[in-house]
Amino acid sequence: MAAPLGSALTKIGTRFCCRLRRFKTLSSIQCIPSSSISHLCIDRHYCLQHSTPDFIKNQRNFSSLHKDRKCWKCGSPTDEEKELFFCNCGVVQSVPEDLTYFKVMNCEEKFDIDTNSLSRLYKDLQRKLHPDKYSQRSKEELALAEQQSAFVNRAYNTLLKPLTRGQYLLEIHGDPIDESTSAVNPNFLMEIMEFNEDIAEAVGNKDAVGQLDNINSSRMEKCVEEVSKAFAADDVPKAKECLIKLKYFTNIDDKIKDIFRKHMDQ
Repeated sequence: MAAPLGSALTKIGTRFCCRLRRFKTLSSIQCIPSSSISHLCIDRHYCLQHSTPDFIKNQRNFSSLHKDRKCWKCGSPTDEEKELFFCNCGVVQSVPEDLTYFKVMNCEEKFDIDTNSLSRLYKDLQRKLHPDKYSQRSKEELALAEQQSAFVNRAYNTLLKPLTRGQYLLEIHGDPIDESTSAVNPNFLMEIMEFNEDIAEAVGNKDAVGQLDNINSSRMEKCVEEVSKAFAADDVPKAKECLIKLKYFTNIDDKIKDIFRKHMDQ
């Protein structure tokens, strides 16, 4: 039987006080604050402007929103599929504000995507939209190329990694991770604290850090599998629970990489 919550929290508090000098901050293992949502989702404008249920409904009906979309240069109607980035007249078009990252990167709106195809499309789009190609064009078209290129870059970086892709899907489902919903099981938090202590003690020992890296990598892989299954089953709460854990493991992964870079790559 699981220990009572109060007892678990007391143990955590006692253990934390004993290690306060070593862990001056718990930034790497804290629950995710609402202030970090803009960074987790990559696109602050999207998170602030497009998290309402009405928008989520509208973005799923994207094809019906742009039938009257016209080229800013020639005035001709533009097909939202074939002329998303360029009008047939050749000029760059503006980015529709309600365009999802999945749509712009030609992906299905799901967690499991082909990242190889994503990368190929990204490189192709950046070649076509790079602002340097439009330095001799009008200021208007150069500005639009910069806008499109930046949007494609944000979309790619969000969808490329499991954590940010999953968080973005939570945004679309209207259930983002914020301060009030990011609490985790106290026992899990205890495990994270102990693992961070193990890492601190292993600094300088390449083999020990490598073993901890392998353990954390395995946990991340398992967590990603659980997120995938949850989204496939349309179990958003479960996916959210797993993504919160994945955030902790990702923080540990970043810490280990930083240790290798600072202490072992010399």
